[in-house]
Amino acid sequence: MRKKTRFHYFFLLSAIFVLHACRYSDISELLSPMNDTTKLWPAYDTENHLFGYIDANGEIKIEGQFLSASTFSCGTARVQLPDQSYGYIDKQGLLLTSGLLTAEQHYENLAAATTATQVGYINQQGRWCIVLANNTTTFSPSNFSPDKTALLTPISKGDFLFIDKTGKTILALSKEKADFADNFKESLARFRKNSLYGYINVSGEVAIPAKYQFADDFHHGFAMVKTTDYATFINKRGELIGATFDNAKAFSNEMLAPVCKNQKWGYADTLGNVRINFSYDYAYPFYEHMAVVSLNKKFGAIDKNGTIIIPIAYDGIQGCFHNGLILTYTVSSDSAIFSYLNTDNTIVYQWKQKRNSVSSAIAPSSHFILSLDE
Repeated sequence: MRKKTRFHYFFLLSAIFVLHACRYSDISELLSPMNDTTKLWPAYDTENHLFGYIDANGEIKIEGQFLSASTFSCGTARVQLPDQSYGYIDKQGLLLTSGLLTAEQHYENLAAATTATQVGYINQQGRWCIVLANNTTTFSPSNFSPDKTALLTPISKGDFLFIDKTGKTILALSKEKADFADNFKESLARFRKNSLYGYINVSGEVAIPAKYQFADDFHHGFAMVKTTDYATFINKRGELIGATFDNAKAFSNEMLAPVCKNQKWGYADTLGNVRINFSYDYAYPFYEHMAVVSLNKKFGAIDKNGTIIIPIAYDGIQGCFHNGLILTYTVSSDSAIFSYLNTDNTIVYQWKQKRNSVSSAIAPSSHFILSLDE
């Protein structure tokens, strides 16, 4: 039965912030619906021709009312409202906040967001916790990482600022030391200087010198780096694992990383041993024990043994496995058919959209966004 719901930067630098403590003033907040373990997935509501959410049985639980809808993270989902602004809802479909110009998904219980008058972070209850005091375009905020830090990237002038979850600046990295920086992951943050990448520690000291053509974040103790000749992995001491490849991606929870040789992709372990042969035109990281692969312009999914779980027969996959379901699509001359499949390759929910409303981006990850690209 359809459930109907409706949408309801130490000194001088630190003076920029207006900080709002994120405290639970009422026990009811701890018992709010966002602690619900119900699993929901964004889906197109064919009755309302907008996006809503389905449950594991393919039943519409939050009816279609959004121009775009993301997967749930930390109990909330980012949605785009009919007025083009963004907001967050909980798993009951209650609108927690709206009127946002930009909004990221919640990570570490906070989400980077902007309005016409402020830039900062919103908590799971839709309240601003860290707010910039003016609407200058000084910084672009990142989401918080598992290291519980966020990066404020200067848009023109200024330092890269790393803040904690109270909004306090814990490190300022000057443009003289880096022309690019990323947030901390596993206590190290990548930076770029003179077109070469390296890593700093939480004190701002260079932990691994900038000598790579490219460097990725650390995942599970390893980071993918590239030289002019090869791609490989290093540990936190900057030591190479020994094997080199033409290209590579990050390690996942399965401790397998997509690697490429001679234009074919497979998977290697942390010792550089190839565990899944170079058989694919492209391969993505594992999520929920499954990985999306591509062959002959078609997409499917395999398990850690290389066994095909979802046939390599689809024109695209939007996201990867998320809470046990994966969203595939096949395209015809004027439309596309989207299908949520479970690990048994059984269709849970399916819908058809006009071709001009199908997103062309294929970016498998643990979270994804569905939108109307008309």
